[in-house]
Amino acid sequence: MKRPVMVHLIFPVCLLFCVCISPVYAQVDSGDDELSASDIARLKYDEAWQLYQKGDYETSRDKVNISILEFEQQKIYYPKSTKANFYVLKAMLLYVFREEGYRDEIDALFLKAITIHLGQEIGDATQVPPFLIERFNKIKRDYLAQYSKLSRRFSMGLVTTLICTENFSTQNIQPGIHYAFNLSDYLSLTADIKFPIRGGFWDFWRIKGGIIWYPSFKVEDLVFGIGFYDIFTINSWKVVRNSFSIAGHGEIITRSGLGIAADIELLRFDLIFTHDLEGAQIENFSPMIIANSINLFFAHLDFYLVIAV
Repeated sequence: MKRPVMVHLIFPVCLLFCVCISPVYAQVDSGDDELSASDIARLKYDEAWQLYQKGDYETSRDKVNISILEFEQQKIYYPKSTKANFYVLKAMLLYVFREEGYRDEIDALFLKAITIHLGQEIGDATQVPPFLIERFNKIKRDYLAQYSKLSRRFSMGLVTTLICTENFSTQNIQPGIHYAFNLSDYLSLTADIKFPIRGGFWDFWRIKGGIIWYPSFKVEDLVFGIGFYDIFTINSWKVVRNSFSIAGHGEIITRSGLGIAADIELLRFDLIFTHDLEGAQIENFSPMIIANSINLFFAHLDFYLVIAV
């Protein structure tokens, strides 16, 4: 007697189902078993933080001390941000117990956290006592002050200009030297001198000076500003082109003082002044606005390698 067709299909269908479903379970199981060191460290912090919030301060302190010992002795990898979180939590626990000398220890822990992770925050008044918020903010403000633009008054370095034209050549690249003096954390005076890499030494020079405005500045963070520049292009000391330029400025400066920056020109307005710079008197002085003198977007790109002092 022949079996129904459905009976013959049951075995292959079940086999196909098992083959398809087994990798899914394997992925779920392997995902749980393959936590990275960073994930494990964060889970340890979350556990200690939850114990703190529940009021189990003794257990939380024990777990914090164990974790700090682990990463200070380099037994287990912890991300910088997690290390900083542990130091802050330990400071908060010190404030709970308020043993002798706790204020100095809290300040030292806050400084460690900020040094490791400049973006470290402590939280708001709903979770953290006002005393700790005040101490943390003061220590962070004092630490970052040593890297402010006012503390490191000037910077110097190398600059390379890329002139964007349809017929690009090596003549469109100009290296030079850069200097900046910081009037405040928000304003910097800058001066660049760029020289030719082809042709005669006096053939084509560019002198750029101006001011950069920064809405804010933070060390080891990408900051943006707006630059307003006056640019003199000197060709064989016979023809001078004077340009007014507005550029977007971006930079990142490390705690060591080394940094990189870039100017992306957004607008340039050119004037030509033709006169003889070699004569005793300036003659034939005839300024004129050249055709299509307003240039929008990326006419010039400046790249800087600097050191802040």
